[in-house]
Amino acid sequence: MSSCDWPDAHGIPGLTLQVTPAPSESLRDNLSSGFAAMGYAVLDVSGLGDEAAVAIQQVDPKFGLQAGVAILPVRKGKRVLTLSPSRIDVKPGTARYRRLKQLAAKAATRL
Repeated sequence: MSSCDWPDAHGIPGLTLQVTPAPSESLRDNLSSGFAAMGYAVLDVSGLGDEAAVAIQQVDPKFGLQAGVAILPVRKGKRVLTLSPSRIDVKPGTARYRRLKQLAAKAATRL
C-alpha cells in the first residue's frame, strides 16, 4: 500500500490518498460489507476509472455526525486509489464533491 496525506490549515491530515491492490469483488460490494453495516450510504460513481463508488456518512445528531463523503475508491486495472477526506466537509452535489471527483480522475490517470 502507498499512502499520501495532505494537511488542513491546522497541519492535521485532511485528505488521504491510498493506492492498494484491487479487491476481487466490486468496489460497491467491498464498501457495503463494512460501511453500509455502519449506516453509511454506498453508491456507484460513474465516469471514474474502470469502476468507482462512494461511502457517505449519514446525519446522526445523537452522535454529532453530519452527512459527508467518507471514502471514494476508484479502480483502474489491478489497483485502487482511495481518497478519504477526513477533515474536509465534502457533501455530494457540492463544488467540493465535484473537485474530489476531479482529483480522483486525475490521480487515476497516473496509475
